[in-house]
Amino acid sequence: SIHYKKKPLLPIPQIFSQLEQGNICAAVVPLINSTAIYRHTLEGLGTFNGERFVYKGSLDLPIRLMLGIHPRSRREDIREVWSMDTALRECASYLDTHFPNAKRISADSTADAMRTISRKRLLDVAAVGADYGMKLYNLKSIGENIEDNPDNITTFLMLAWKKD
Repeated sequence: SIHYKKKPLLPIPQIFSQLEQGNICAAVVPLINSTAIYRHTLEGLGTFNGERFVYKGSLDLPIRLMLGIHPRSRREDIREVWSMDTALRECASYLDTHFPNAKRISADSTADAMRTISRKRLLDVAAVGADYGMKLYNLKSIGENIEDNPDNITTFLMLAWKKD
């Protein structure tokens, strides 16, 4: 049995580059969910055309989204909400209802949005992401299960580095 070290990495385009260069041996990337197709994954699959990696399988996972803020921030201070475009679309109704005046900003990934808010100590920005990322980047949750579709599922692809 093969065991892989799990770690959030980079935005999807960079994951493909790291896989192509042989810097990582495997990656799990989102392909499609209940609301949208992940264009970065499709672009990566098209760009590298499987020359350096192979498809190992797919996995359907329920996705539960949260809204997080810096621990020193307050809900009423939120002026912007950052996340990957697909995550913002997955919780559009929630954001329309609870943060109608907050500007939505697309980030390279949910992790990138959470990491930036944490590291730069942004007090007027919230991030949409998963529980794992909220804990990893020490953000305070101000909304749980905010996805519009309670049956929200994302299909992930597992790709592995092709050994010559």
